[in-house]
Amino acid sequence: MSSTILTISKITAGYKIPVIRDYSLSLNSGDRIGLHGKNGSGKSTLLRAIVGIAHCFSGTIVKSTNLKIAYLVQYQPEIEELSITGRDCFYALVNRAVAIPDYLLSYIDLRLDQMSTGQRQLLKALSLLHSDADLFLFDEPSSSLDDLAKDFLVKSLQALDKNKTTLIISHDRDFLTRVSTT
Repeated sequence: MSSTILTISKITAGYKIPVIRDYSLSLNSGDRIGLHGKNGSGKSTLLRAIVGIAHCFSGTIVKSTNLKIAYLVQYQPEIEELSITGRDCFYALVNRAVAIPDYLLSYIDLRLDQMSTGQRQLLKALSLLHSDADLFLFDEPSSSLDDLAKDFLVKSLQALDKNKTTLIISHDRDFLTRVSTT
């Protein structure tokens, strides 16, 4: 039987002004949730509220004790002359010894500033999926990926431990159909 790991009750959240109003959601261990909606409807704000970046004007967000959250932001920051390699980034995000996925091996030793946006996005997504997080909040994880990289990410999400929970935002309905059950 799955346990509740996150309960959102009637939150109104945003920044200077509310973006989402009176929103409720409950996540159980093992849930695979996909959110799709029009631009500006508050999907990213919901994830930001969960991790404490967006302000909750009212309502509550209750997390289970010791819940570990991995959050992949929608827009990857521009990187100029950053001497950190993909390998350095992978192990910093994973924070434990695991094998690097084969798909990354062709560019894992490049510096981050030498990678494409899609390569960095996949690197970060796979790094987080190999971390010890319980809940994965992914905001548009496939937006910069080519078809091969997207397929690899789908397979990685499908292979995720069944006790892990995902809440994924995407405008790509096919991607969401492949990685979510709700």
